[in-house]
Amino acid sequence: MGTIVAKELYLHQRTTGKQFDFELEDCDTSLGNWITATLTGNSNAQGLLNFDAGSERAGADIGIETMNGMQLPINPAEPYPAHAIQDGTTTIRLKAYVQGNSEAIASQSITPGFFTATLTYTLGYE
Repeated sequence: MGTIVAKELYLHQRTTGKQFDFELEDCDTSLGNWITATLTGNSNAQGLLNFDAGSERAGADIGIETMNGMQLPINPAEPYPAHAIQDGTTTIRLKAYVQGNSEAIASQSITPGFFTATLTYTLGYE
């Protein structure tokens, strides 16, 4: 995600989303014309992805959203809306952002440093 300045989180609560793509190769519409997806991982009550143990940065989490800015909560009760596929390669574009925790923003206690997070992306044909 590059360098994130804590001041940006204090001023705007979150960073601008950074695009990333899932390239689905060898899609076969004879199995279905749609896919459903879920994102799972260690998350907080707001559906944001927690940093992995061993990360230096604290006081923030990672959010995932569509290109239109709709949040995709981690560990949803239901799969996200279905996405149409085509034979061959289908690209799913999403954005990730870092959002400061309200308590860390209020107390100005976001800890700088590197971070990692682990996310599982599960797909199903419909």
